[in-house]
Amino acid sequence: MQKQPIDAQLSEQKEEQISRRRKTVLKNREVLSHLFDLSILVARLGLPFRGHDESSDSNNKGVFRELLEHQARNGDAVLREHLQNASLNCNYLSHQVQNEIIDAIGSAVHEEVVRRVISAGMYSVMMDETTDISNQEQVAISVRFIFEGAIEERFLDITAVIDTTGEALAGHLIARLESDFLSLNQAVSQSYDGAGNMSGRYRGVQARIRERYPHVTYVYCYAHNLNRLLVNVCSQEPIARDFFALVEELYVIIEGSAKRHHFFISAQKRHRPNETPRRLAGLSDTRWNCRAVSLSVLIEPGILISVVETLDHIATTTSDSKIRASALGLSRCLDFKFLVPLVVFADLFHRFDVVSNVLQSVDIDVLEAVELIDALIGFVKEKRSSESWRSYLDKAINMANVLNIEAELPQERRRRISVRIDDNASNEEHMTPEESLKTNFFFTTLDRMVNSLEERFPRDVLEKFSALLPRVIVDQPSVAKERFSALASQYEVIGIYPNAAAAEFDIFVKDVCTHFPSFREAKPKPFEVYSWIRKNRQAYPNVELLYKLLLTIPVTSSTTERSFSKLALIKTKCRNTMGGGRLRTLMNASCERDISRNLDLGKLVDKFASVSNRKMELLL
Repeated sequence: MQKQPIDAQLSEQKEEQISRRRKTVLKNREVLSHLFDLSILVARLGLPFRGHDESSDSNNKGVFRELLEHQARNGDAVLREHLQNASLNCNYLSHQVQNEIIDAIGSAVHEEVVRRVISAGMYSVMMDETTDISNQEQVAISVRFIFEGAIEERFLDITAVIDTTGEALAGHLIARLESDFLSLNQAVSQSYDGAGNMSGRYRGVQARIRERYPHVTYVYCYAHNLNRLLVNVCSQEPIARDFFALVEELYVIIEGSAKRHHFFISAQKRHRPNETPRRLAGLSDTRWNCRAVSLSVLIEPGILISVVETLDHIATTTSDSKIRASALGLSRCLDFKFLVPLVVFADLFHRFDVVSNVLQSVDIDVLEAVELIDALIGFVKEKRSSESWRSYLDKAINMANVLNIEAELPQERRRRISVRIDDNASNEEHMTPEESLKTNFFFTTLDRMVNSLEERFPRDVLEKFSALLPRVIVDQPSVAKERFSALASQYEVIGIYPNAAAAEFDIFVKDVCTHFPSFREAKPKPFEVYSWIRKNRQAYPNVELLYKLLLTIPVTSSTTERSFSKLALIKTKCRNTMGGGRLRTLMNASCERDISRNLDLGKLVDKFASVSNRKMELLL
């Protein structure tokens, strides 16, 4: 048998060596892919990765290790073989490697968000602050943009800060955006809550940003604004103020004890056997819908009867004299004068709550928001009538009959005016208790609501962007063209050409009125018009940009607020020492679940392998 040449033998050995290495690398990458897949699941759900004791004989090794071993025991052959054969110094289960895996996942999610923002060409920024479980001030940033024809709001960053002045926060915002190569020249709007350091006219973040970037429109978060309006109205009117103080006291005394709460639930089961028992809700100046939720509970006759029974039970069985006296006093306050504002506010606040929930939607645009507020103003004005008052009063009377409460308002003590002050004091007309409540409570409260809505939600945004509304285009073409030109000139900085835009607009109006189904009659929303332009016409790039700009402006900073809910789930009592880098990456994965779920595992392994030298071969 003839021997092979030495070079052929070497070639075969090399090929065999390459083949073995390839198999090893593919096997290692498969193991890492499974580890990444499990890590993404734990991160998306906001669960804690590590346990206090991760030794082999521990009964609780943490979510990640327990889930890993569960998978290995239940059919995952790759992980089972890895756990059986991998050496202790190369099993890739240490906390250092775990941190690197988490960092790779969070970075990939963050990079995808930034990529989408950059591809959009324009964006809006939202920022808010909160105190976490470790008493650190955390500042979260979110962005709104249009990606592939859809409106998106995404979490961008969270950072612990010490200085919370407007100047410091504005500097932090600019630096953070620039670190992601996001220029504020491409930003079109900013939205914050009503805190002075955020929204202050002269020294707030919005003022500092507009000082450097005048084209960046400021939007006071509509949801915060609406909530602040209700808080102010309820605190300014004496009867409303006393009513909500009583509602809060009911919550404190009943829900402040497990024993009293249990009796309250038992009473509900007797009076509402087919309904799920409900808790009383406390009031807060910062929780947006707490008043509506609280009143939606109390307005139920069966629940209010249960409240009365619970107070009577507390007053007769509690040994604590202060609690007993408080329950007795509250029970006496649940009279007809309590029922009337309960009926009024329950109806009004339900409508405010509906509007607030719609405003928090990602898909809503600022023109829709203004129209919603206009509709709310119209609703309150319509309710300000003697007929509505009579309807509320009749409902309160019916509730009083069910509760066996006397349906009469207490006679107010007449204040006698000295004749030395008023010679005609004896001729003064005195209102009945019902007339007094209607005038001094009902009309006054609704007038305050209307005035506050008109003051807090100016129509300048509507006028500014009205050129993009179909009804204005159809009914007031000259006004639409004038406002469109002004709008194009203001946003030249983001790549809109005013002269070209004006020429496009004339052709666009004719085209859209001719070819857009029901444009004249149905008056479609701006998003529908934008989608039509994007799909059917390429001749109006500047018009498309202005519609895109309108849809990019946020109505609220709710997305940033929602990220704080994730923060509370991730940074808990048992995880209160978590550092900024790990917190940020976990927040990225948890807030943007759809992105983290669809990450390319192969690219994650490549990213992980390229960070440093690995004992396990991962790259071909």
